[in-house]
Amino acid sequence: MVNVYTGEVYQANVAVFQDRIAYVGHSRAMVGLRTEIIDASGCYLTPGFIEVHTHPWIIYTPASMVEANLTRGTTTFVCDNLFFYEIF
Repeated sequence: MVNVYTGEVYQANVAVFQDRIAYVGHSRAMVGLRTEIIDASGCYLTPGFIEVHTHPWIIYTPASMVEANLTRGTTTFVCDNLFFYEIF
């Protein structure tokens, strides 16, 4: 697991339930008889990054910006919509 605030990298167990992360930590209490265990040793897990303020029309189109950034881990964009007010 990578803590994006401190830069710390540490081992952790991650439990996923119905396509959502349900637990991150050191416990194995959630492991049951029907649990699928994936050994991700040597891999890194980070939360999705959030771009907190962007102007997608200055350099990119919104579609090309998403295409370029989604593959690099940015999952959420907060876009300034002033441009759209200026048009209308």
